[in-house]
Amino acid sequence: MKQKKNVVVMSTMYYPDMGAPSAVIDKYIKALSCVCNFYYITKTYKEHTEFVNKENILYISSIWHKLLMFCNKNQNKVVVTIILAFINAHKLLMTQICNPNANSWESSSYYNVLENLHSKKKIDCVISVSNTVFTQFAAMRFKKKHPNIRWVNFVTDPYTTNYVYYRYKLFKGLWNKLFKKTEKSFYLHADVNLMCPEMYEYAKSALSIPLSKLVCMNFTLNEEYKDFSSNVHINEKVKFVYAGAVYRDIRNPQFMLNTISQITNSVTDLFIKKGECEDMLINLPKNINRYEFVSSEEYGRMICEKYDILLSIGNRNTIQFPSKTLDLISTGKPIINFYFEKNSQYEMIEQYPLGINIAEGDLNAKSVITNFCQKFKGKRLSFETIKCIFPQNIFENQLKTFKNNIDII
Repeated sequence: MKQKKNVVVMSTMYYPDMGAPSAVIDKYIKALSCVCNFYYITKTYKEHTEFVNKENILYISSIWHKLLMFCNKNQNKVVVTIILAFINAHKLLMTQICNPNANSWESSSYYNVLENLHSKKKIDCVISVSNTVFTQFAAMRFKKKHPNIRWVNFVTDPYTTNYVYYRYKLFKGLWNKLFKKTEKSFYLHADVNLMCPEMYEYAKSALSIPLSKLVCMNFTLNEEYKDFSSNVHINEKVKFVYAGAVYRDIRNPQFMLNTISQITNSVTDLFIKKGECEDMLINLPKNINRYEFVSSEEYGRMICEKYDILLSIGNRNTIQFPSKTLDLISTGKPIINFYFEKNSQYEMIEQYPLGINIAEGDLNAKSVITNFCQKFKGKRLSFETIKCIFPQNIFENQLKTFKNNIDII
């Protein structure tokens, strides 16, 4: 019997809370768990002892993480204020000298956990998942020390063009040149870079990465959603839902909130974690409710069974494609996409029979959405129909590509 290979995946926010990049690769891990031993190195904003540990999931940590956990528990507001002020001052200083920012300690932490795991389990393949970029720093350092161990770089988000890494930076032009040099180094040192179509074109054209280093992979439809039932809410209010992250610069929710609140006889639920758009999410209209994030399992059941119309907000950055768009399409339910640019997400919604694109600032948005709801509320496409419309996003096809490139057959 062929021995299972040990594959390590490094990503942010995997368990117990799962971020979008982790959710993308988790489908492949589940499908290949019978032929590989998968280990996950990840991070969490919670105490590591708050949840049941799984032996194949390892967490990075640092003095900063421990201090933040201490502040969360400490009742002395004066002590907490002093510690947080010190942390923020330190981060502001380190942001000016670290590549990419003050969280660069994560790179070393990922690397140290990876080396420790390798000393106990012979690692055959390392997969770094962006976002964030720190997993790639760690993987490149590990690759230089262990050149015979395969490094697969799973890239969903850019580095050089990601505005997050320029926050509070002085001399942004100089940092842009350094980021670009670093990003090219990642892609050249990796054995292969698995990239979404937008990142594939960017790496090929803007960074001149050889095609031998690049493999294009599409985000996939979610097969699990085909088994969920769909509750039709007859003679009730139209139930909208938006679940995901929002950002002031690249995924601003203001126009969506203003528009959807005006739809007569409707209620909207938002599942948005705290972030940089808090000023837009306080004092919401009475027909808009905000809740905490839910688990990935509950998220799937929720969008399939509980709501009539699913809401999406596109990105201003044409390189970044929201992977959750495929989750929404997989439900077969009506989708309203608020867009800033006519990018690949816009084109996908145009192809989707139960989808509509609403441009930012569209003066007719209220009437268009009202008519859309009247026409499509209660409608749903079968999963087989969706697969016929988007054959390039069928999971089985992408799984073959992924499997071949982690070199397990």
